[in-house]
Amino acid sequence: MSVNVRFSKIIKILFIYLFFLLFSGNLNAYAKNKDQVINKLNKTNSIKFAFKQKSSSEVIENGECILLFPGKLKCIYDNKDLKELIVNNNMLVISHKRYKKNYFYPTSKSYFEEILVKQKLINLIKKSQESVEGKEIHFTYIKKNSQKIIMLFKKNNLELKGWIVSDQYNNNLEFLINILSENISPNIEIFKIPSIN
Repeated sequence: MSVNVRFSKIIKILFIYLFFLLFSGNLNAYAKNKDQVINKLNKTNSIKFAFKQKSSSEVIENGECILLFPGKLKCIYDNKDLKELIVNNNMLVISHKRYKKNYFYPTSKSYFEEILVKQKLINLIKKSQESVEGKEIHFTYIKKNSQKIIMLFKKNNLELKGWIVSDQYNNNLEFLINILSENISPNIEIFKIPSIN
């Protein structure tokens, strides 16, 4: 066997070795990110946050929310309609207090069912495709009905940064958050569903 053939084989072996070394390193980094995000979520019982919500129709809404695991969310919007959103386990209500109107929906018809129940959120992250986009970690999960959920976390401190939901018709809802405090003890009464009139 000539020196050139041996040298060529050594180069190929080194290339394959380096490829597997780099590839396995990336897998370990992704696994580490998932584990760290899940550990942070396991230590989080509630969060208070400011939000910016943007829909496909370019409507932007702002406000503040309190999320209490599992399955409770209260959001107060900064708008003239005095809009509020309340989720309490399997019921979602959008209230326009200015007009004294309430709209009731089952949470099973929304993405809140996966995001507001910690164990479901963790399971979603475990099954998601992970990518790092600048200062964010994205976990993308595509449901059977082609609905896509992208959960966003800050890379530096692993805080939840929000989520983007898109359906099979490419309607998007972007919900970006800025956490104000964690593990507070909110009054459970704020999650009370209004009575149906």
